[in-house]
Amino acid sequence: MSAASRRPPPRYPQQRETDVAPPRSPGRLGPSAATWAAVFVVYVIAGKLGLTLAFVHASATPVWPPTGIALAAFMLLGFRIWPAIVAGAFLVNLTTAGSALTSVGIALGNTLEGLCGAWLVKRFAGGPRAFERPADVFRFAALAGLGSTTVSAAFGVTSLTLGGFASWADYPAIWRTWWLGDMGGAVVVAPLLILWGADPRPRWGRGPALELALLTACLVLTGFAIFGGVLPAGHPLSFLAIPPLLWAAFRFRPREAATATALVSGIAIWGALHGFGPFVSESPNQSLLLLQAFMGVMSVTGLAVAAAVSQRRRAEEAVSRAAAIVDSSQDAIIGKTLDGTIVSWNHGAQRLYGYSAEEAVGRNVSILAPRDRPDETPQILEKLRRGERVEHFETVRARQDGRKVTISLTVSPIHDASGKLAGASAIARDITQRKRAEAHLATQSAVTRVLTESTALRDAAPRLLETVCGGLGWDVGELWRAEADTGPLRCETRWPPPADRSGASGPSPASALAARVFGSGRPLLVGDPSGDSRSRPPAAVTEEGVQETAAVPVRAGGRLVGVLAFYGREAHRSTRGLLETLGDIGSRLGQFIEREQALVGLRRLEKAVETIEMGVTITDMTGRILYTNPAEAELHGYRVQDLIGQHVSVFMPAAWRPAAGQPTAVRSWRRETVNLRRDGTIFPVQLLSDAVTDIDGTPLGIVTCCEEITERKRAEQALRSSEARYRLLFERNLAGVYRATIAGRILECNDAFARVLGYPSREEVLSRAAGDLYFRPEDRERSIAHLKEKGALTNFELQMRRKDGTTVWVLENQTLLRAQKSGEEDLVEGTLIDITDRKLAAERVEFHAYHDSLTGLPNRIHLRERMHPALAQARRSGRGLAVMFLDLDHFKVVNDTLGHPVGDRLLQEVASRLRECVREDDMVARVGGDEFILLLPSVRHAEGAARIARKLLDRIEDVFDADGHELSVTTSVGIALFPQHGEDEETLLRNADAAMYRAKELGRNGYQFCDSATGRLAFDRMDLQERLGHALDRGEISLAYQPQVELRSGRIVGVEALLRWHDPQRGSIPPAEFVPLAEDTGLIVRLGEWTLEQACRHARAWQSQGLPALRVAVNVSVRQLWQPDLKKSIGRILEQTSLDPRHLDLEITETTAMQNFDLTAPILRDIAAMGVAITIDDFGTGYSSLSYLKRLPVQRLKIDRSLVAGVDRDRRDLAIVKAVVRLAHSLGLTVVA
Repeated sequence: MSAASRRPPPRYPQQRETDVAPPRSPGRLGPSAATWAAVFVVYVIAGKLGLTLAFVHASATPVWPPTGIALAAFMLLGFRIWPAIVAGAFLVNLTTAGSALTSVGIALGNTLEGLCGAWLVKRFAGGPRAFERPADVFRFAALAGLGSTTVSAAFGVTSLTLGGFASWADYPAIWRTWWLGDMGGAVVVAPLLILWGADPRPRWGRGPALELALLTACLVLTGFAIFGGVLPAGHPLSFLAIPPLLWAAFRFRPREAATATALVSGIAIWGALHGFGPFVSESPNQSLLLLQAFMGVMSVTGLAVAAAVSQRRRAEEAVSRAAAIVDSSQDAIIGKTLDGTIVSWNHGAQRLYGYSAEEAVGRNVSILAPRDRPDETPQILEKLRRGERVEHFETVRARQDGRKVTISLTVSPIHDASGKLAGASAIARDITQRKRAEAHLATQSAVTRVLTESTALRDAAPRLLETVCGGLGWDVGELWRAEADTGPLRCETRWPPPADRSGASGPSPASALAARVFGSGRPLLVGDPSGDSRSRPPAAVTEEGVQETAAVPVRAGGRLVGVLAFYGREAHRSTRGLLETLGDIGSRLGQFIEREQALVGLRRLEKAVETIEMGVTITDMTGRILYTNPAEAELHGYRVQDLIGQHVSVFMPAAWRPAAGQPTAVRSWRRETVNLRRDGTIFPVQLLSDAVTDIDGTPLGIVTCCEEITERKRAEQALRSSEARYRLLFERNLAGVYRATIAGRILECNDAFARVLGYPSREEVLSRAAGDLYFRPEDRERSIAHLKEKGALTNFELQMRRKDGTTVWVLENQTLLRAQKSGEEDLVEGTLIDITDRKLAAERVEFHAYHDSLTGLPNRIHLRERMHPALAQARRSGRGLAVMFLDLDHFKVVNDTLGHPVGDRLLQEVASRLRECVREDDMVARVGGDEFILLLPSVRHAEGAARIARKLLDRIEDVFDADGHELSVTTSVGIALFPQHGEDEETLLRNADAAMYRAKELGRNGYQFCDSATGRLAFDRMDLQERLGHALDRGEISLAYQPQVELRSGRIVGVEALLRWHDPQRGSIPPAEFVPLAEDTGLIVRLGEWTLEQACRHARAWQSQGLPALRVAVNVSVRQLWQPDLKKSIGRILEQTSLDPRHLDLEITETTAMQNFDLTAPILRDIAAMGVAITIDDFGTGYSSLSYLKRLPVQRLKIDRSLVAGVDRDRRDLAIVKAVVRLAHSLGLTVVA
């Protein structure tokens, strides 16, 4: 095609007669997208590299690698890789030709070329295994190299021509060039890729690797010598590459041969492109054709030779494996000619017959025939000539050492190439052991039959000996018996009898062996196989020509009763199997003897059955009674003769009888049921039944033992009830119950036990050791020691460890259960009760019993317990001791005004400061509301006590912050020293208390030491306090009434109740002395309630007596006012006394009303709402706050006595009184003076 206006692709810019068209190929979708992309990229790169192989001015390539890539991809990855091939071919041609339509046609041709080639090779040439046989190699070259490449050439050249890149006149030349280039890719590149792709891992050892390197060097040197211009040009020189290629084919596999061909082809192409080698000529087309022919011939030849070599190698390996299999076979495999000459002899034959291959090959097979038996070889060969096969023919052959072996023989004919019988192959298997085992089994079966048919040992013994001797090949058999376990032995039975042995007499050859077996109890077989003295037979045996003797013990009922002895003139080879068989026969004979002895015993037992108290009944298989003993008949209320012949259902209640035709189970079983007496009563029984069988095991009848279990059932029911109660008590007991071994393994516990120890389930507790549950191992050791000594442990308190590691206090009770049998462990049963709360409560009670609950300080009880040893120590050491009594000044005001919570907080702060001011050995105790006592050991002098007192005063005087309230309080301190101010507890405490009151009288916020006056004052106060506590109960308290007179009318409108105390010893005691004491001690509450009740009762009594209704006024203290139940108490008293509330007037002081107004005001309003009048007492001396007065439900004002007493002497008092009166009147209040 001449270059015209069209622009051809770069690969073939000027189409000529010899130009080669680009090959293409098809595919399938690979295992993954990565595989698809890899094929695509490799195809494009190979196409681009293939274009660089175009000859100068010819634009034709000698080989087109993409063809081989496509074919290998379809062969290895499958047909679904075709999109990658189509895309790669299209991209290569598009970037070359520039025409999309032409590129599509060429790409389709390349793809179909690969698909057709792969299909043809897989179908007709073995697929990827096409290079294993020469014929397949040639088929591959024809189908893939010559055939399928025509598809690509046709599609490609047609697409070029239709696209205007070539003329129809140049079509044949371009087609041929295209076809040859694709053929080069198919026969050179494709085999290389297929073989390496199928087996990519090289398996060369060190030697082959070195040889391969040498081969590669030789190929490279030869290639460059031929095609690199080293040797003169000439076509014959190209065949110098054949020897290295044949080297690769003969020494390596087809994979390496294909690689060598590709290497030589590459060097040849390189030389041709550079103008070197025998294929360079003036015509590029001629050079291309010669080069392609060379590559095709070298590739096909190398692959065919490699396949032939590999095929031969595989055949040799198969033959070698077959020979190895034959040689390693356990069976004897012998090859022989038709005249019986041995031609092959494997190791199995050597093991079976004893001849080595050198000794056997070339000799006649008749050497294996025993002398005493005819040789069957001629008959066997005759069968083979007739075309018959000899299989599993059992016969006897002789070993080299003369021993006979029984074999199973299979003989197969061997034919030559023409099909003529040339020889035979014999396979012999040793069945000596099997035949011997069959003989042993037959003998055992015959012995069983003899013993079954015999009724007595004297009949069975001769027949048994005859059977054993005939079956196992012994000459003589003997039965030796002993009268006792220790002998002496005597030959009881012999076979054949002595008369049959030509009158032979004298000792038996087996007598010594029988005695030896009877003494050891073990079977023995002796002969002379090894020359061992212990195995050598006795002299008597040797003299009679005996070669082997055997003896086995005979046991009946576990006792040795005899010996079976045998001897013969031929030795047995299998001693183990022989002794086992003889031992089994001896065991069966022992069973026969035992059965014979049992029959004798049965006759003895028959009488015993008649006399036992348990019922015994024997029935046939239909249930008909054949025998019953007297006890059975009497148990059911019958006579024996009444029951014989009846059905066994006579013993069964109607509801328990089996249905008609129901078969009776034939087995041994124990059961509990109920039976029926003749009188109709039903009673529980335990039945034990067993089948009576004949010698073949066929059941003949049923024997049943019957025992009445009425009492046992009652006991079992009682036991079940007891166990149920115990289990219920165990499971639902609130206490933890457990059982453990003495070593500490917990066997059982209930849920309460697990809960006490903090475990979620009893199973988790059972996995722990008992020692893990104790905090201290000595606790368990101590309890176990006590248990072993006393047998029980009661109310033992200890601490145990919970699962989370915390402590739990338990009360434990344990009982030791001694082991009843040796080897068993002692057990411990016990209970646990969680007493943690009780212990904590006890500790709290104990703490509160000795400590103040508010401040945590020791209380008076604790103080006194501490004082006693402290005084004793002070007496011994002479170092002194001080007691300080503290009382807060005006604490009542804080409590009354700010409330008890603030007062409590203040007391806690005071307690904390007091602890700060003393030593660790000192004690700070709270003994009252705001009273504290300090016990100070080792304080000898007043100066030391005074220093501590000043420290206390200074610390207490600091401002307190009590719940947001800044308070400044002081304290008064009284000090008593030991022994100056007392030598006992009571005296020291009393004198310290008196000194404290002395400090208060002297202005408070100070300290005072005890003196004689102070002591007397303290004594009087304590005495008065004690008397006041009993005065009300003794009736020493009374009321006096002071009338209230209206000034205008002069009439009495009311009375004021006044307390009076008349002590029998001290006489009348004024209220000013005992009322403050009552307020300090709290007696004022009880005293005030009594006063209110008596005043109301008197007022109502006066009215009942006809006197005018008067208003009675009663003073109420602040403590009484703040009592929570004051309103309820007033209502109760008014109800009980039937006094109108309008006639009751409660007087409170102005200070009481004004202190803690928010608390006082609601109380007064509730009381006023009841109709009770409220009077402010001592008005004018307290707060006198008009705003508070306005907000309180007050009806009267009572002017303080100090103001009223001075109206006639002091004008200012008069002015105050007038002002108060005017103020009261203006507020609508009544004034009392």
